[in-house]
Formats: sequence, C-alpha cells, structure tokens
Amino acid sequence: MQPAIQIFSVHSEMPLLVLIFGALTIISLITKTCLERFSLPPILGYLLIGGVLAVIDRKIPLMNESGETVLSFLSAIGIIILLFKVGIESDIHALLEELPKASVIWLPAMIISGVPAYYITRYLLDYSLIPSLFTGVAMTATSVGVSLAVWEDTGKMGSREGDLLLDTAELDDISGVALMALLFSIAPVLREFSEAASSVSLPVTELVQTLFIQAGLFGAKFLIFVFLVVLAGRFLEQPLLQSARKIGNKATVLIFVIGIGFIIAGTAGLIGLSLPVGALLAGLLLSRHRRDYGVEPFYQSIYLFFIPYFFIHIGFQVDPSLVTASFGSGLILVVVAVLGKVVGVGIFSRLFTTTYGAFLISVSMVPRAEIAMVIIQRGSQLGEWAMPDDLYAAMVQVCSITCLGTTLLLHWALRRE
Repeated sequence: MQPAIQIFSVHSEMPLLVLIFGALTIISLITKTCLERFSLPPILGYLLIGGVLAVIDRKIPLMNESGETVLSFLSAIGIIILLFKVGIESDIHALLEELPKASVIWLPAMIISGVPAYYITRYLLDYSLIPSLFTGVAMTATSVGVSLAVWEDTGKMGSREGDLLLDTAELDDISGVALMALLFSIAPVLREFSEAASSVSLPVTELVQTLFIQAGLFGAKFLIFVFLVVLAGRFLEQPLLQSARKIGNKATVLIFVIGIGFIIAGTAGLIGLSLPVGALLAGLLLSRHRRDYGVEPFYQSIYLFFIPYFFIHIGFQVDPSLVTASFGSGLILVVVAVLGKVVGVGIFSRLFTTTYGAFLISVSMVPRAEIAMVIIQRGSQLGEWAMPDDLYAAMVQVCSITCLGTTLLLHWALRRE
C-alpha cells in the first residue's frame, strides 16, 4: 500500500477542516438538487460523496483524527435530527386509530422481512450470530421517505393506498428503532456467552435466563423513561413554550423545541437506550403541537444541513477495497430485502385494497435507508464482532440498490395507474 501524501502542516488543520466541511455542505446541496431533478433519492448522492471522500483520504490525508471526529459528531447530530423528524411528523392519534388495520400488514411483514434475512446472513453468507441479528433487525425497517416523494410527485399521497402505506411505514420505523435498542442491550451478553462457549460448555438455559433478565431490565428502563418523558411533557411543555415565545419569534420556539429533543435524546443515550430511541420518543412526544412550532421552513434548513453528514459518514466508513469483494453478498441481501417486503406486505395489504394497490404498497416498502442504516451504523460502532466491514459494505449496497430501484419502478407503476 502506497504511503499517504502529506501536503498540509499541523498549523493549517483547522482552516482545512473548515474548508472541507464547507465544500461538503455545498456539494451535498448541489447533489440533492441534481438528483431530485431526475426524481432520484438524494441519499444515493450522499453515500457516493462519502465513498469518494474515503478514496481521496487514503491517498491524501484530508480527514485526520480531528476531521473524522467532527464528521462522526455531525453524523450523530444527523441521526438525532432524522429520528426527531420521523417522530414529530407522526400523527399519533391517527396512527392509533389505524393501528388495527396497519398492524395486520406490519407485524407479518416485519417477521417475513427480518427472519429470512437473519438465516440467510447466518447460514448462507456464513456470518456469526450477532452480525446476523443486526442484519435481520435492519431488514425489518423501511425508508418511506424515498417512496413518499414519488407518491407526492404523482399526486397519489392522499389516496387510500397512500394513507395505508404511511401508517404501516411509521410502525416499521418505530419497531425498527425499538428492536435496535433491545438488540444493543443484549448484544454484549451474547458476545460474552459466545466467547465463553468456545472454551467451556455452557448450558443453554443459563444463556436464556440471562437474556430474559437483560431484556426485562431493558423493558423496565424503557417504560420508566417513556413515563417520565410523557409526565414531563404533560406538565412542562406548555410553560416552557410560553417562556420561549416571550423571548423570541417562531425560530426561537423551534430552536427551543429542538433543544428539548436533544436533552431527551442525550438522556436516553446516557442511560443505555441510545440516542436514536430518545430522539424518536422526543419527536413523538412533541408531535401533538408540531403546527405551533413553525417546523417549516426553519426545521427544514437544519434538516438539510445535518442529514447529509449521516449518510456521508456511512459512505466514508466503507472500505473501498471491500466494495467489489462484498458485491455478491450485497446482491443476495438485496433479493432478501425485496422479497421480504413484496411478499410480506403484498399478501396482507391485499385484504384492504386491490391487487394493484397491494403491489404499489409492497414495492413502496422495499427501500432500506434511514432506519436500516442507523441500525447498521450502531452495530459498526460496537466493533467487528457486531458488524464486520464487509457486511457493512454489503448493507450500504442494499440501501443504494433498493432506493434506486424502487424509485424507478414506482414512477412507472404510479403513472401507469
């Protein structure tokens, strides 16, 4: 491997980082505009920017340790903003009203998507238990944002199928984040037992008992946290917002609300529930009064700035040498991703709509992007034992191919309808 070329001095580190991140911001906006002009998801461009940055960085060390720290921090902020947006844009009352109907589609589809993905990763691709679990959990989630953009472009969002898609996808997102948090809490226990089992024989009952205890502790911690968050929202939300209105305009109120979201997310992270879970809960809590917060256009600007860095960081973490090596695994997982949603969603959504409507909903649930990538990235942060680099690269391919393929197919299918 050729040594990296050193062209910048230590004293130019901070100006260089400012220049790089300014350029990345501009490039992200240009990329988003260009891809949306062709009705393509901007996520693809963000991942590509991260991949190109990784290739350049291996030749010319632009992103030193400080740069990677900054990129990682912006990515973490992007995760919080992303999950906060998912929560605050959810209509809890409408979701609860449609829960019986949406659950008939969501629960079987989640199982049909996640379980085969686990077994394929575990026994066909020959990965160990924990990476296979992370892959299975990631496959349960969908990326409704990719599909909704196409539905809105074609004027179909207000239809019966569009509403059913939105409710089912929201359940997918919430369950995916909850499963990620549970897996994150039991993964260290599974690792300890797997390492111990390689040297001594351990009874399965001991493992099951330990997992039940860990899952019970997680459930208790989660319920207590939700109760405290709801209680705080019940008694503190309106007084705090009134105080915020007295000291500023709608922009001030919005920043204040986002600050509350960050506090809740940070608290969830500190007690072991993870930042994404806290951000999602904060968004759900504040979704009742989202029209009072002036979400547009101020929040949209914050969203546009931070979200690209989450996907850029994902692309940057992919080892370029593993892209071709993991291509076969990526294609297998793409097939699993497509069949899981098309079969699982298609069969059960047929109970509530026409055959063609069920086909549209099932195809719209195929993309794996935001939530799936959050899960994969969280696994990668644990280390190789939870998410190997080649499997990480394969899942990035799943994200890219499913988002692109779904967008192209949906445009044709919705216009044909």
